[in-house]
Amino acid sequence: MTSNHASGSHHGFLSFSACEPQRPKCALRLTSRFLKPARCFRAFFKWMMSEEMIAKNPVLAVKPIKIRKELRMPFSQMEIDILQISCSSVKMRTMLELFLSSGARVNEISCLDVMDLDLEKRVIHIREGKGNKERIAYISDVAAYYLREYLQGRTERNTPLFFGNPGKRMKANGIEKAMKQLGKRAGVENVHPHRFRRTLATTLARRGGMPVQQIQQILGHANISVTMRYIYTADSDIESAYNKCI
Repeated sequence: MTSNHASGSHHGFLSFSACEPQRPKCALRLTSRFLKPARCFRAFFKWMMSEEMIAKNPVLAVKPIKIRKELRMPFSQMEIDILQISCSSVKMRTMLELFLSSGARVNEISCLDVMDLDLEKRVIHIREGKGNKERIAYISDVAAYYLREYLQGRTERNTPLFFGNPGKRMKANGIEKAMKQLGKRAGVENVHPHRFRRTLATTLARRGGMPVQQIQQILGHANISVTMRYIYTADSDIESAYNKCI
């Protein structure tokens, strides 16, 4: 194979890979670490066959790797209580309460402006949701209270809700870092913004009995099957529901 052909083939593979349908990221760390190279090999040999460079795809003989699923647990009420009392500022508590009650993604929280809040109705307008979709998210009385405290003295509404340094909109990675630091200070493990979404979904389903279709709308999921994966159901809940029906 000449260098020019090799170069052209290389670019051809990159183009082919870009067109390959990508599976959604799995919730398992082991999958991301060990199975991602396997997907690359499959795509590479599939491309080689499409270019008629090989007659048989050797990866087809490799059996899929099965990994035991790891449950992604929501926060317990005790962990939430500890996080709340560990907040070192009104800003941190406001951020925490928004995550706990709105189900918003970290990027959505970062993009919020003051004008997106309606504290009287206890709603926030998410204008830059995933897939550029807008939606309404609801907040608790506690979140509304801390938002009022945090916004005292702020007169301009067309400004970012959360500022970072120096005086610019707080980026998503800055918010993630703040939550991680809060977890470290509180002694609570695995504190990250996405876990709050799982916690809210589980709380709405278990305590409020909210239909999964409504939880889907609150979280902004396009596919209800994704919402189902967010809701943690304990064995005791299943047993209780079973006993009520028998």
